[in-house]
Amino acid sequence: MKTLRDSVLRSLCLVILLLPAMAVAGELKPIELPAPQTSGGMPLMQALKERHSTREFNPEALPPQMLSSLLWAAAGVNRPASGKRTVPSARDWREIDVYVAMAQGMYRYDAKANALQPVVARDLRALTGVQ
Repeated sequence: MKTLRDSVLRSLCLVILLLPAMAVAGELKPIELPAPQTSGGMPLMQALKERHSTREFNPEALPPQMLSSLLWAAAGVNRPASGKRTVPSARDWREIDVYVAMAQGMYRYDAKANALQPVVARDLRALTGVQ
């Protein structure tokens, strides 16, 4: 329970920090992403066998194609007729939003449009945690 409470408090603090910068988001433009690559890749069992954690991250930005594919895997629309997603959702409430922190600002992933919608025009990467 303490972990959940800490997580909620951390989120509230981030929102409070973001409020003054929210008006600046108008300076950013939405980013249209290329279509995600949904075929290929390694077999599931091989991916599970090779899965590991790392604490070293490349400072370079992800290529747009890789970012699009990762966002689609995290919360993309995999059934266009119904709008249903790759991520499970109780009662199809779609309660999960995915945010992308970039040098130019913070964006929210719009799964239906496969685009990044601007939230804050400020580099907030240092505030997003160490993972």
